[in-house]
Amino acid sequence: MKHVAIFDNLTGKRLAFLQNAYKVSYSLEYNTLWLAEFTMPFDDPKNQYCKYFNRVEIWDGDRYIGLFRIIPIDSERNDSDRSITYTCEHVLATLIDDVMQGWHQIGNIGVHTPRVLQYIIDHQTTPRWILGECDFQRQYLYGWENENLLAALFSVPRPFTEDFRWEFDTRSTPWVLSLKRPPNEVLTDLRYKKNMKGVQKRIDPTQLCTRLYPFGYGEGVNELNIAELNNGKLYIDADSQSEYGVIARVWKDARYQDRQSLFDAATAMSEKLSKPFFSYRVSGVHDGPLFNAMPGDLIRVVDNEDNLDMCVRIVGIDKKDVYGAKSTARIMIANSPQDIAGSLADMADRQRIEAVYSQGSTSLFADSFYDNCSPQRPARIRFFVPDNAVHINKVMLDVRVAPFRSFSQATAGGGGGGVTIPTTNNQSTSTVNNDQQTTSTQAQAVQATTQAQGHNAQSFGAQHLPGNLTSNGSNLVFPPWTTVVEGHSHQLQQHFHVVDVAAHGHTVTIPGHGHTVPGHSHGFTIPGHSHNFNIPDHTHQITPGIFEGTTASAMTLMIGNTVVGHYGTTIDNVNLVPFLPTGGGGRIRRGWHTIEIIPNNITRVECNISVQLFANSRGGGQF
Repeated sequence: MKHVAIFDNLTGKRLAFLQNAYKVSYSLEYNTLWLAEFTMPFDDPKNQYCKYFNRVEIWDGDRYIGLFRIIPIDSERNDSDRSITYTCEHVLATLIDDVMQGWHQIGNIGVHTPRVLQYIIDHQTTPRWILGECDFQRQYLYGWENENLLAALFSVPRPFTEDFRWEFDTRSTPWVLSLKRPPNEVLTDLRYKKNMKGVQKRIDPTQLCTRLYPFGYGEGVNELNIAELNNGKLYIDADSQSEYGVIARVWKDARYQDRQSLFDAATAMSEKLSKPFFSYRVSGVHDGPLFNAMPGDLIRVVDNEDNLDMCVRIVGIDKKDVYGAKSTARIMIANSPQDIAGSLADMADRQRIEAVYSQGSTSLFADSFYDNCSPQRPARIRFFVPDNAVHINKVMLDVRVAPFRSFSQATAGGGGGGVTIPTTNNQSTSTVNNDQQTTSTQAQAVQATTQAQGHNAQSFGAQHLPGNLTSNGSNLVFPPWTTVVEGHSHQLQQHFHVVDVAAHGHTVTIPGHGHTVPGHSHGFTIPGHSHNFNIPDHTHQITPGIFEGTTASAMTLMIGNTVVGHYGTTIDNVNLVPFLPTGGGGRIRRGWHTIEIIPNNITRVECNISVQLFANSRGGGQF
C-alpha cells in the first residue's frame, strides 16, 4: 500500500508522505474534472504541508489514480473527533488558472484538431501540460472570448459525433494530455449476484427529446441555426419519435459560431437524448477486470429481472475509503453521460467553468450618393462591411436618374503667350444690291487756280482739237477752207497760230444741286485666303447658376464583373446580397465593395444604400 504523498505547488518538490491520512476517497467521472478527498488528524504535524494548491498523489493500493491539488479545507473539532478534511481536484484544473484574453478564433478547412488543441495549450503562463496523442482530425471552426484554457479544451470535441475520452499522465513533468477514442472492446460483464452486490437503477425521461432545435451565436434573425444544412428545417427529428411522439427541446449554445460545428454537435446530442436516460450504480465490485476499469470503458450489463442486455460505457467510478474498503467500489454506467443529458449550463457549473461571450447586436447604416456620370464614366459607389460583422442580413439599393447638372456657364483662363491660330477660307463671290437714291449738295464757291508761269505755250494733242485743226506736237496746224462772209470771201492758206497762255487762275461757283443715283448692284469676289491672329492672356467671367442637360433613359447595375440587371430610370430597393462576392465558406467577403451604375447617356444619378448586419463587439478599442 502506498501512502498519500504531498508536493509543493510551485517547485513540485515532494514535501512528505501522509502516513496518518485516512478516509482517502476519489471520484472519477467520464470527461469531467476528477475529485479526491482525505482526512488528517487535527494535531498531525504534517498538516503544515497541506496548504491549498499544494499537490497530493492518490493511490489505490498499487494502482496510481492521479495527481490532485488541495482546494477547500474543512476542519472539525468536537469531543469525539478533531480532524481536518482536505478536498482536492485533479491538476487538470491548473488549466483553469490561465485564460485566452480577448477574442480567439481557429480552425475550419485545413486546420485539424491537434493544431487547435496545441493552440490552446500554448496559452499557458507556466507550461505544465504538453499535448500527447490525438486520434481525431476534424476541421471545425472554434471561437472563444476571455475563456479559460480548460473550458476551451473541453469544447473542442463537443461537436464530435463519436465517443471520445480525455486521458492524462501526471506521473512525470511536464504532464501529458491526450484526446483518444475509448475502446470498443467489452471489458467484462456486469451481472447481478455474480460480480455486483447491489444495484441502484434510475430511469429519467425528463430529458427525453425527439425534436431538437439547436441555435448558436446571435439573436433574432441573426441567430445561428442549421436550416442551411438540414433541408431548410430548424430542427432534428429522432427515430424514437414514432415511439414517444414529438417532444421538442431548444438547445442554445452561443459558443457555436460555425454552422457545420453546430449541426454535428446537435446530431450527436439528438441521438443521446432520443431515449430516456437510465443509469445503474453498482456497488460491491471487487477484484477482476472491473477493479482496474476506467471511465469510458465499455462493459456489458445483463439484468434478467428487467430483461436488459446491452453494452454501455462506464461514466463514473468512485471509492469511499481506499484503506478501509480496499476491494469495493461503485461504478456508474449509463446510456449517455449525464452532462449530455443535462443542460450545458449545469455541466459548466459542475466543472467550475464560467463562459463569457459577447453576443453583439443588429446594426443598420445608410449612405447617399449623388453625382453626374456617363457611359464612359460610370457612377461608382463604395461601402464597407466590417470584419466583426457576424451576419449580413440585407444590402438594399435605390437609384433615380435626373438631368445632368452643372453650376456655371464659363470658367476663368485662356490665351496668353502670343498664341497664333491660322484661319483659312475658300474663294467666294458676293453681290451687293442698292436701290435708287438721291443726294443733295448745298451751293458753294470753289476757286480753282492754274499756275502757268514758266510756260510759253500750252500744247494740245490732236484728240483735243476742234474741227479739222491738227497739231504737229507743239503748234496748231489749220488746214484750208474757205470762209464765206456776206458780200465777200477770203481764201486762207494753210497756216498755224502760236498762243502763249500766261499764268492765271479761274474761280468757279458751283450752285446748290442734287444727284440721283439709280438702283444698281456691285459684284465682288473674295479669293481663298487665311488669317493669322494672336489670343493674348485673358480670363472669362464665371456665370454662376444651376444648369441642366441630358437625362439617361436606361442604366445597367454591376458589382465587380457581375451584371445585377438592366433598368429604366429607376432601381427600386434591390437586395444586393446574392450578388456580393464571397470568400471562404461561401460567406460574403468583409471589407470594401464597389457598385457601378452605367447610364446610356450623360446624366445625374441619385442613390441611397442601406446595410443591415449583425455585428459583435470584438476588435478595436474603447475611445
